[in-house]
Amino acid sequence: MGVYYALLGFYHQMDISFTIAKSSVLFIVPAAQVLPPSITPILPFSWKVWLAISLTVILDVVVYYFVEKNVLKTPGHTAKTTFGLVALKISSIYLQQAAPETSRWSSMRILIATFLLSSLVVVNSYSGGLASVLTVPKYEKSIDTNQEFADSGLKWGAPSDVWIYAIVEAEEPMFKTVVNNFEIKSYDEFRRLSFTGTFAYGIERLNFGEYAFGPYITEPAMDLFDMTKEDIYFLWTTAISVKGYPLMDYFNKHIQEVLQHGLYDYWERRTTEKYFNLKVQLAMHRLSTGNRPNPGITSLKVDHISGPLFLLAVGLSLATIVFICELVSYSLKKKYIRNSYGRGQIFPSHLIVRRSKEIDGFELITQKFVSNHDNEEGIILGYLQENKSAIVDFFPDKLKNMQGKDIPSATLTYPPYMIIDNVPPGQGNVDEFETNELKTLYMDGTEAIMMFEFSRLRNFTMKMKRFEHDCWGELYENGSSDGLLGSIYQKEVDFAVGCLSMWYYHEMEYSFTIAQSSKVLKTPGHTARTTFGLVALRISSIYLQQATPETSRWSSVRLLLATFILSSLVVVNSYSGGLASVLTVPKYEDSIDTNQQFADSDVKWGAPSDAWIYQIVGAEEPMYKTIMTKEDIYFLWTCLIPVPGWPLMDYFNKHVQEVLQHGLWDYWERRITEKYFNVKVQLGMHQLSAGYRDNPGITSLKVDHISGPLFLLAVGLALATIVFF
Repeated sequence: MGVYYALLGFYHQMDISFTIAKSSVLFIVPAAQVLPPSITPILPFSWKVWLAISLTVILDVVVYYFVEKNVLKTPGHTAKTTFGLVALKISSIYLQQAAPETSRWSSMRILIATFLLSSLVVVNSYSGGLASVLTVPKYEKSIDTNQEFADSGLKWGAPSDVWIYAIVEAEEPMFKTVVNNFEIKSYDEFRRLSFTGTFAYGIERLNFGEYAFGPYITEPAMDLFDMTKEDIYFLWTTAISVKGYPLMDYFNKHIQEVLQHGLYDYWERRTTEKYFNLKVQLAMHRLSTGNRPNPGITSLKVDHISGPLFLLAVGLSLATIVFICELVSYSLKKKYIRNSYGRGQIFPSHLIVRRSKEIDGFELITQKFVSNHDNEEGIILGYLQENKSAIVDFFPDKLKNMQGKDIPSATLTYPPYMIIDNVPPGQGNVDEFETNELKTLYMDGTEAIMMFEFSRLRNFTMKMKRFEHDCWGELYENGSSDGLLGSIYQKEVDFAVGCLSMWYYHEMEYSFTIAQSSKVLKTPGHTARTTFGLVALRISSIYLQQATPETSRWSSVRLLLATFILSSLVVVNSYSGGLASVLTVPKYEDSIDTNQQFADSDVKWGAPSDAWIYQIVGAEEPMYKTIMTKEDIYFLWTCLIPVPGWPLMDYFNKHVQEVLQHGLWDYWERRITEKYFNVKVQLGMHQLSAGYRDNPGITSLKVDHISGPLFLLAVGLALATIVFF
């Protein structure tokens, strides 16, 4: 014995006992040190926040420069000096200095007010963080995992290479790095390195939580270490004997009894207290919990002011960067007018008048707009000269033939209006938005066919952005949006289609209505009414048609017979006429046909999206709040939603009218429903809408029809029994 581990390489030559104790190997590593005071001023924010603030300041400088240069047109300044002046002004705002002088231009005032508000938020956030950083120190990133230990490149050691037997042949890069960094040194050298903060040590966590460590780890050095949160590996200790050792079975039983009775836990604690430094042991437990001594509140010292020197260096660097940005931005000028999202697509009918450099007059310039090649180039339509006339079509219809121009659009799957799926490249019929592969989407449906026809008439190419099923989206009060509606609201695409209605008509522009989409409910079918009472009356008539039993001296029997006779006198004469028809034709519960009946029924209903209740969600009537039915709960008109001012809107509205007038929509609707919906279910829906139900025919009497008489018999017997007693 003597701490032998269950290593696979020995079991062929020896006998190995049951496992005795778990031995986990982990590291104590140099503790994370307090960050130097010289970088204290940058600690309140993370590097990502500092990057965001730096980019914001640079952006503020660039924006202010261009506004002042292009709007104010301040004379007497070159681009270089003006840009530096702007950088100084913006920096003064964020450094809580006096704001630049006011301007008579509203745009400049709004811009400066924006800078002041942003600086107020940034400066106050920074002040709050700086107060805590200056009093409670921050530390470097600690080493908690084995991967972090391997990445740190720290050397580590133990008194024997047996510490790496279990991982020396491991193929993982992390274990290879750990093995390569292992060193064996003398105890004196280990003790010396423990105070340098550059060396790590392997320690052993025992079966019941105590720690085993070398004598070179002393109490004064423990404040310089942290403990990793992961074991690098663990093994089970065993006893090893020669092959066929006769006491092995008894020893294995002894191991089980020792562990079951907790003796090993007691022996482990007693032995570690006896042979290991108790204060170091307690320090190990403290490190395992991540607890570090509280340094308390730290008063400000002289070295804390070394941070401004660092900020000065950063400021000089930023000044250099801003100067370079000035030179770059000055050389970049916009040649043509672009729309709000930079594609020059939304204003094809604008005409620009510019003084000509070639003749004494003016040039009439418009944008090419059509096709996907050089469509932002300016085209000279003609010239205007004094006392000269010109025959020029100043506003040519560029939308009649768009020469295959890409039109970004969006939709989602909602049969029968729109069905869109991803397919392998070349097997679809429409291109996907923002991809280079062609024909990767297959689109079908009534509104899809309408858009295909419209794109064919105007010769443009749809680049379709596909949204998930029922992802219509919403517009929120804070100005954000999502889904299909959000793509239009944020001007990512030119138009959206897919059973859309006028939900946000204050914020968006809508086409003519395309189709009526009425929402009705498919309610649970009504079941046949039970015939319990009818059967009971018939059984009573059967009993009453027989001879009356002889009278009895028992009052209970007389009461039972009197009950039968009285019931026959009242019921049989009025009941016998309609009994035959009632027993063969079943009766039903009241069906749900109106919205009010549906609301009163408390039946739950649902749909794949909350877009189904957009139209009635704000209604105040109790019926709508409960909420359907032979009545439509409401109906909407679907439409196409483009960006405001879409130049094709008038043509598309005309296209909608022509499609509806010629009956194409009716044909497309029938074809799509037959293609994508179950035909038998569709026919069933038509039957339900007409109130038609299958005729059950003549129903023969069954066993359950006589359950009523049995109940009456039980009631009569119970009453007779009560009277008897």
